[in-house]
Amino acid sequence: MAATAAGGADGDAAAYLARRGLTAMEPGTALTAMTDALGAQDTCVTVADVDWGRFLPAFTAGRPAPLFTRLTDGGTADGEAEEEGLTAYAAGLAGFSPARRERALLDLVRRQVADVLGHRETDGVAARTGFAELGFDSLTAVEIRRRTAEATGLPLPNSMIFDYPTPAALAAHLAEEIAAAAASAAEPDSGPATRTAADVPDDDGPEEAVSDSDIDEMDVDALIQAALDNAEE
Repeated sequence: MAATAAGGADGDAAAYLARRGLTAMEPGTALTAMTDALGAQDTCVTVADVDWGRFLPAFTAGRPAPLFTRLTDGGTADGEAEEEGLTAYAAGLAGFSPARRERALLDLVRRQVADVLGHRETDGVAARTGFAELGFDSLTAVEIRRRTAEATGLPLPNSMIFDYPTPAALAAHLAEEIAAAAASAAEPDSGPATRTAADVPDDDGPEEAVSDSDIDEMDVDALIQAALDNAEE
């Protein structure tokens, strides 16, 4: 019985670490790596099988990690490309009134929270209860950030639920970001205007057309001169 219990505990620990990107290594692989490190006289080394795409977002969600800066520079910490532009869902919300947009996003956030935490209903997800009180850890924080980014198309930081610590605060932030993104996308191109030759007036100014009434008032000499001028043009 003791062995069975221990095996179950070991299995739970392995599953817990695997969800966070730390996979159990085969003993032979680990010993070979350690032998190589000692052979190179590298006595300050850690040997681990790390899924960086899974490990880094959870590890850096609530705090900076200078040790891994070089691994996260130049992209998102989880290795995912940021969405370009709002999703159809978020673009539709942009046309709502601010209050209605925020209510819709609060519903979205509460559904996402319930799904991530394994709840069937949103009844247990109070709008102004902190995410930490609801049971979030670094791993579930990354998961809800991913789901929310996919739903809206907004670029969201891994520290999202720490920056906006309740569903209501997060919904208000998302509503503002969607409105700003929609307004930016709607702005016309403000590049410099170009002028064609037709837009540039002649130096002497536009010539006035000769009307029928002007012709009736001309004498013979004036009519001849006007005809000569037209012939030269």
